[in-house]
Amino acid sequence: MTDSRSLRRVFSSFILISLACCNAVTFGHEGRSLAGKWRFRMDPDQKGVSEKWYAEQLEQTIRLPGSMPEQGYGYDVTVETEWTGQIIDK
Repeated sequence: MTDSRSLRRVFSSFILISLACCNAVTFGHEGRSLAGKWRFRMDPDQKGVSEKWYAEQLEQTIRLPGSMPEQGYGYDVTVETEWTGQIIDK
């Protein structure tokens, strides 16, 4: 189940980033585009902060806007994947 929890965290992070961007545009606040190439590292065990990954040069890159699966990262979605939203028709 670690994989499904990790996938849920990744999707949640992208949703939060998307909402922050939408809020800036919707409410007329000056926003900044996050489009471009970003360095990142997946953190399924939530060790990044305690191990101070923010002080390291991360090796993986991802392009925004975009999704992790389309760029070869993350985990496959299966029937065992936990979702943060509601699935009406199971």
